[in-house]
Amino acid sequence: MVTEQHVVRQVRRGEVDAAAATLARAFDEDPVMRWMFGDAATLRAGLPRMFGTMIRRFHLHHHATELVAGAGGPLGVATWDPPGRWRTPWWRTVWAVPSLLRAMQGRVEAGQAVISAIDAVHPDEPHWYLAYLGTEPTAQREGIGGRLLRSRLAVCDAEAMPAYLESSNEANVPYYRSFGFEVTREIVVPDGGPTRWAMWRPPAAA
Repeated sequence: MVTEQHVVRQVRRGEVDAAAATLARAFDEDPVMRWMFGDAATLRAGLPRMFGTMIRRFHLHHHATELVAGAGGPLGVATWDPPGRWRTPWWRTVWAVPSLLRAMQGRVEAGQAVISAIDAVHPDEPHWYLAYLGTEPTAQREGIGGRLLRSRLAVCDAEAMPAYLESSNEANVPYYRSFGFEVTREIVVPDGGPTRWAMWRPPAAA
């Protein structure tokens, strides 16, 4: 059960592995992740490492990776990038490559195909970018994801800044619409790859 103790706060450096494990469990049946990793065994071995690397190397320094904590660890995690900072500098990418190679276990080409497809159409207009949002499966439908979304969307509105995301599961599109996001395009990975739904939310009127 969610209580008032379960507030949204930034992920601390010592919590990165726990946050990554929560995201990995949340994305266990995600269509895009399943396609990227090829099979369930490879996904479950590599996904925690992938998320851990991405949080540690790409997102944590933005001070906008947030969680809702429970007694046993994170109940939900959201990784946001501030306006103008969604694109990872080359040197951070180089820094992360060895760990990502181990995580992907020979599926690097599939992962790069997904990244290239979404990067090619990423909006140029300044915005807050929601890279990942996931809830611990045992805590789903308890409002955890909504808490995480409202926390950062309040910042977007205060700054009069749009928000952007790509939903990797069509079933989640109505959920994001309930928070003001609308689909702007479908992003299809070439050669039989999966589809993601680009969604944009303008800031709420003052």
